[in-house]
Amino acid sequence: MNTNSLSNQDHTGRKYTREWFAITAMIILLCINLSAIFFSNLILSSNNSKHAPLEQEFFNAEYGIRLSLPETWKYIDMSSGGTAFVMQFASSPETLEMLPEAPSIGAGIIIHSSGENHTIEEEFPGISGMDEINRIHALSLYNIAMLEQPYVFEIGGYPASSGVYLYQFKGGGVNAFGQQVIDMYSTDGRKTVVNLTLIARGNELIDIYAMSGPDEWNKYRSTLEAIINSIEISAWQR
Repeated sequence: MNTNSLSNQDHTGRKYTREWFAITAMIILLCINLSAIFFSNLILSSNNSKHAPLEQEFFNAEYGIRLSLPETWKYIDMSSGGTAFVMQFASSPETLEMLPEAPSIGAGIIIHSSGENHTIEEEFPGISGMDEINRIHALSLYNIAMLEQPYVFEIGGYPASSGVYLYQFKGGGVNAFGQQVIDMYSTDGRKTVVNLTLIARGNELIDIYAMSGPDEWNKYRSTLEAIINSIEISAWQR
């Protein structure tokens, strides 16, 4: 028996085994990446529907928030004269009752501020770019996928940033930065598509969460974007 031949065959077999392992690993990684791309494209597929007419106006002069809504939308203004405020808007009474949790049906918008005394510098030390603040803020709320990169613009002369994310709210725990947080948007792991818009009004950071479930995102997206585009921000009247 030729031992050199057996040794060569064994070496060749190990070589092919390693190559097949490498090829298999590459195929698995490619499938994972393609699946992520497919899922993102599925959520963000083109939406040909027009937004509902914005026939209802909301205006809170004290906090300087004005926007337009479809006539059928409902809202609740929970601002109470303090420095912080929360305003909630929804496509139906049933959806409004679900807020601030991410809705399982319909679409909702939450406008929130921790107030004038809760500064951007305190929350994001050393970071000044609004698009970077948007991304980091999204990560702190357990985003599991960035569907659209945040972009910077202005609302009422104030710098703003908007990005689209696929969230899986967990109701508290440790965020992407290892920080312990209590998240009021608890939905037992429910996935939600969120257009997160941040507005820097001086040192105050205003958060706007426009959201719906992945299955209904394309149905409501144009209306949510129209509402966001209608928002006017002015100085506090206090």
